[in-house]
Amino acid sequence: MEKLTISFWIFGPFDTGNGVFHDCDARMKELRERGFNCVRMESCAGLLNAPDGTPRGDVYLRAPFGRFSSHVRQFNGDRWNGTCNVRERLVAMVRAAKNNGVKVILSNWYYLHTNWFTSEEINVPLFAMPTEEKIAYFGRELGAVLSLLRENGLLDTVAFAELFNEVDGLPFAGTYKANLPYEEVTHVRGLQEKAIAALKIDFPEVLFAFDAGTPFCQEELIPRNADLFSYSCYYLWAVYSLLENECITAELTDPDYPPEARKYMKPESEWITVGDVLAERALPRTGPDWNRRCAFFENLDPATFPALEKALEEALVQNQDKYFAHLEKDTRRAMYLRDKVLPGKPIVMTEGATFIYSPYLLFEEHSRTFWDIIARQMQYLKDLGFWGAICRTNNGPEDPSWYTNAEDYRRVNAIFLSD
Repeated sequence: MEKLTISFWIFGPFDTGNGVFHDCDARMKELRERGFNCVRMESCAGLLNAPDGTPRGDVYLRAPFGRFSSHVRQFNGDRWNGTCNVRERLVAMVRAAKNNGVKVILSNWYYLHTNWFTSEEINVPLFAMPTEEKIAYFGRELGAVLSLLRENGLLDTVAFAELFNEVDGLPFAGTYKANLPYEEVTHVRGLQEKAIAALKIDFPEVLFAFDAGTPFCQEELIPRNADLFSYSCYYLWAVYSLLENECITAELTDPDYPPEARKYMKPESEWITVGDVLAERALPRTGPDWNRRCAFFENLDPATFPALEKALEEALVQNQDKYFAHLEKDTRRAMYLRDKVLPGKPIVMTEGATFIYSPYLLFEEHSRTFWDIIARQMQYLKDLGFWGAICRTNNGPEDPSWYTNAEDYRRVNAIFLSD
């Protein structure tokens, strides 16, 4: 199998007008120019049909952070607050991928992020369903997506599909570090196995992955009939502890910003509060830490960014070996899980190495140290025989790096693809 260099177009199929991803063919050509040969994106499972099988038609997509949405990487790719025909968009995007020799990874973020876009008409019943129905329904919906692609001669473009992104982070699966009791976790695993088994009957040519938010997930959660293990590894995100420590938590109140953060913030009289953020959002059911994250990054003072970038660079240089050791630790654990639970199956790193919220803070774009670490990461994963790897999560056409760092993308992707 050709190795995969993955570009992360999480909400690429969503288009309510003339957004960044609207011209699929042009974006796919740009993707190939940057050394990518694969796109990982929202499958739109959950948006094609209601639980009773009724086709949904056009879906209304609201701005996930209201007036702040254009200030958030990956959520800034569209105008939002309009309708999207997800069937047409999926077909258009996968057809453009096929025409440009690009493979597609289908995943699903509904219970993590996608519900932030969708209406209460969709959200209320999907959150009300018991776990058994949730997993069965999303299995059927993934089948509907794959059937749609097959009908349009596009099924061979799917590299692999995931029932859900980061299963271990979902409300019914332990939410990352909060492990489930053995009986519960094996029950959730069995539900996944049942959904995957049904999909394999109808789509024997498709590979189905188990995707984890951390390789330190419960091994009992991994379906034994998965065809590969994929996972996230945000080993470099800790560089932003200078900003996010003590500030970004799940409380729906304003934090007491520490002095280390205040020195980069606007005058207090200009601050956006968590209440201001919540007033812009329509009952977000998941990811409560994002409310503080939104408020905090709105409150950063762009005039301080040169000094902030310098401080981040110093932290990165000082701690880069420690951060890389985190990558190595996670990789050893991921390979252990793969070898124990899914021996001989492929392994893919689907997200990493950081997430930076603001499209205006360009530390990673400017830092040569950062890109050298990413190059080292890609060489490391290549040497270990990974089937696929992502250089960094913030790497799509809606990201400033798409234009400022095209050569960096070509360089690091070429390392992974080299013989």
